[in-house]
Amino acid sequence: MKMKSCAALLVSILFFSAVIFTGCPLEIGNQLEPKLIVQPHISMQPASASYYTNDKISDLRAQVWGWNPEDGALSYQWYTFTDEGMADFITNGKGEPIPEEIALEVSESDGIEVINIPLSLSDIQPSTSAGRKYYYYLEITNEDKYATNSKEAVVRSEIATISFSSPGSPKVPRINRQPINASYQFGRNLVMEELSVKAAADDSGELSYQWYHNTTGIINDIVIIPGADSSAYGPTLDILTTGRNYFFVEIINRIGTRTADILSIPAIITMNAGNTALEPIFLKQPDDALYFTGNTIEPLFLEVEDAIDGGKVSVQWYSNTTQSARNGTIINGATQNRYLPNIRNAGTFYYYAVATNTNPSVKSNVKTAVTNSRAVKVVMTTPGTSADVSVTVTVADPRTASNRFQYVRGFGGMDVAWSNFPEQTPADMELMYNPDWGFGYNINRIMIPPQNTNINVTIKDLVNSHRPYYYENAKIVNKYGGYNAAAPWSPPKEWKSNNSINGGGHLVHSYYKQYADYLRAYAKHMFDAGVPIYAVSIQNEPNYAAGYDGCEWTPEEMRDFFREVGRFTRGIRGWGGGREIPNVLTMNGESANTPRINLPALLNPVSRASIDFYSRHVYGSPDVTLWRVNTNGSDGGWAHGEDTARIENILRKPDGTFYEVWMTEHNINSASAPGYPNDSTWNYVWRFMNDVDLVMRLNNENAFVWWASKRFYSMVGDGQYGTRDGAPLPRGYGLSHYAKYTIDTHRVNLDISGSISGTPINHTNRTNSHINNTVFNLDNNTPRITAYAHLISGSDNQPVISSAANWSDVSYISLIMMTPTNTDGTGGRNLGKIEIKMPAGFVIGGASAHISTSAANMFAVETVEVSENRDSAFVTLGPGQLLSVRLTRQQ
Repeated sequence: MKMKSCAALLVSILFFSAVIFTGCPLEIGNQLEPKLIVQPHISMQPASASYYTNDKISDLRAQVWGWNPEDGALSYQWYTFTDEGMADFITNGKGEPIPEEIALEVSESDGIEVINIPLSLSDIQPSTSAGRKYYYYLEITNEDKYATNSKEAVVRSEIATISFSSPGSPKVPRINRQPINASYQFGRNLVMEELSVKAAADDSGELSYQWYHNTTGIINDIVIIPGADSSAYGPTLDILTTGRNYFFVEIINRIGTRTADILSIPAIITMNAGNTALEPIFLKQPDDALYFTGNTIEPLFLEVEDAIDGGKVSVQWYSNTTQSARNGTIINGATQNRYLPNIRNAGTFYYYAVATNTNPSVKSNVKTAVTNSRAVKVVMTTPGTSADVSVTVTVADPRTASNRFQYVRGFGGMDVAWSNFPEQTPADMELMYNPDWGFGYNINRIMIPPQNTNINVTIKDLVNSHRPYYYENAKIVNKYGGYNAAAPWSPPKEWKSNNSINGGGHLVHSYYKQYADYLRAYAKHMFDAGVPIYAVSIQNEPNYAAGYDGCEWTPEEMRDFFREVGRFTRGIRGWGGGREIPNVLTMNGESANTPRINLPALLNPVSRASIDFYSRHVYGSPDVTLWRVNTNGSDGGWAHGEDTARIENILRKPDGTFYEVWMTEHNINSASAPGYPNDSTWNYVWRFMNDVDLVMRLNNENAFVWWASKRFYSMVGDGQYGTRDGAPLPRGYGLSHYAKYTIDTHRVNLDISGSISGTPINHTNRTNSHINNTVFNLDNNTPRITAYAHLISGSDNQPVISSAANWSDVSYISLIMMTPTNTDGTGGRNLGKIEIKMPAGFVIGGASAHISTSAANMFAVETVEVSENRDSAFVTLGPGQLLSVRLTRQQ
């Protein structure tokens, strides 16, 4: 047949004639693919050597194994340079060619042809004087006239160092692998590989290292890098500039007091400009300050991270008439990290700073970016007194481990992706996540739709259909240093036993790996879209058979999933807390009620090591918590966390911290249209606040995340049942008290004494007490008081470095106080004047407070009095009020 004869002819003349393109009329399916140039590979690199001056010198040699002549014709050229010629090599990228004819040696090893490319050093006759150093490398060129993309490909060998030392002295170190060049782009997601050198001592000496750098490549101008004294070094952003950055390492061989050294070829790190200037990051925010009349005013202080995009950061301070970091008045000349307020008389004053990153090298026109510090309050006043105090709250020393409970990660809600829910807009997100004029939340739960096994198609369809702000909303959370946590309601139906995205089926075991890859692909998709997420769970409510999107998992199935797939997000960079993290974190299934579905995974060492933290919902069994489970998985018989001494808990890690447990969904509403208008009223806020108190005080969990953020029963109104679309609701402000005063703290113990309306407080008998009892009820109107401490070393749930000698690890203590009422406004308790006693040694340096009393007064600045010796503060709390207080430690 004609087609067969054509194919035979083409095979016979493929590399010999262009007739193949015209001699046979090929059918479309048989068109020849382009022939790409083949890059040669050097199978054995030339070896470095260190000699004494009287040693016999060996030839250099490189090898190429198994070269196919049909891939082109190879040619070879050796090059050299000396210490004196290194500057020319750095500048021009080339050494001097060695005009020696190369006599190739071709042999065979195990059926593979080996091409030896030698360089006879004895023929070149380099000087063998002590201290002489030579550098040699080989270039191999492949020429292929039939290649369609390029006719030539060149590969360079590693550089071999040849050096000479006097007999009896230390030998010059032998560099086997020079540091390698690399190129990066400035940006928030910059991850740089370490530079490294491989060297050896050919005698009994001991090697040491020192790295240097400059931006010129001139050896005489190199600058030492303090602390960079090992064989590997990771360049830091503070010394990198746009363009070429040169990094050298000196290797020193030491025998006793005698040394010999050699300087590496520089690794050239090329830093390309970023796309836009990046927002500065505050490493230390300014603190509130409190002064009594006649005190000396101290400077406010902040610290800003050096620009990570190569820009330059500047600071400008502003004053304001409210505690807000916007629309202030510029303070001329206040452009340093420190600012001394000009305060002469009693009053309350507000200040903030704006950090600006200016980067003229970025590619776009966005060459500046700004970040506002938090607004601080500076008060000049007279001391408060303990007269008429009815309740005394004594905060325990947070430096003592037994006084600390859970770390508080944060608060937020869910951006629901279902089309039957109101669309959440960027304006809604700004209201909730802006830490200045908004609610200050920091956790956003987002949906992973299950409609397609290709997650890229799924998200594209979602954005194009009814959720155009899917990316933008999550970007706002990242912008304010928050956390985006993603949750799937179901795997794609193709991998489920019921072939449906609805509940009533489970993930088929043979698809575990595909599902893990699917979730990993989602995390990668979000990173590529410029919205890296913090965490992803494997399932929403695995222990609930839903009539909508859902999938059931047994406890053992969740354990086995992680045993088989491990931490499936490894290598996909995430973002949370204003920082990039190496991997998106993994969560187990977010249980519908009791979190004990997670026990098999916690008790298995393989699955335990693959899960970063756990989540649960407080439906059904709200006060069942992992905080009360022993290390063997049994109920330890605990009362609520603050009532008994700490026992070894299943969540405890070897470093003393605990696996976090987030409460990631709950929904409270009136369950019917006639009652729905009540859910957005002030008196109904207490059912919501009791829910938050359950999670934070009784369950010791690390985060509270509400169901739909935008709904008439939530934080932002949706225009239904008496709410205005996009308007803040009482529940939104209620959760803001926790968000603005307790994020990134540890809850700490306290003691409460005194009386309420003449009745003594029995704080030890919690069940029948008048305050902080242990009974969870959405309509509980018992007053509640909790305390929190920000420990610098324990930030981001790191191990706390406690010190009995000083308070430098504690920056502030916050309290949340509430006096709930019934839904008709009755039943609230009047606590009157409250004294807040600080732990011994904590000196109050500043105080802030906000109070919510009604729908017309949902987050107002409140006055805090401080005792003259700064060990106590005084506030007043009436019935139906919510108060948050922050007491900053005097520096």
